[in-house]
Amino acid sequence: MQNEAELESPQTSTEWKLKSDDQRVKLVEDVCLKNVKFAPIAVSRALEDGTIFVTLLEALPPHIRGTLLLDFEFELKAIVDPGLVVWCEPLGDKSTLRNLRGIVIRTERVAEPRR
Repeated sequence: MQNEAELESPQTSTEWKLKSDDQRVKLVEDVCLKNVKFAPIAVSRALEDGTIFVTLLEALPPHIRGTLLLDFEFELKAIVDPGLVVWCEPLGDKSTLRNLRGIVIRTERVAEPRR
């Protein structure tokens, strides 16, 4: 018996790859609009390789956020293309207490030092 973790991930179709960035985003946004449950999701980018970047329009507890994003990905795979994968872009730090103390948390990627 083969473990599912060892299986190849589905690839996006040629049809998906041939669409423009705007067309891919529109397809994903259409799925959001058809189901009121996905109203808190805003599509940022839809890449050719099937990676879909989304942001959440409202703060949700982790157990709700996780289930919502998994359901959204399942819906996208069923309706649009089986090779799609959803990634949620992190929000910046909104803690006013840390901001008052002068602590800054950076979420951008830092370049590796040269050797």
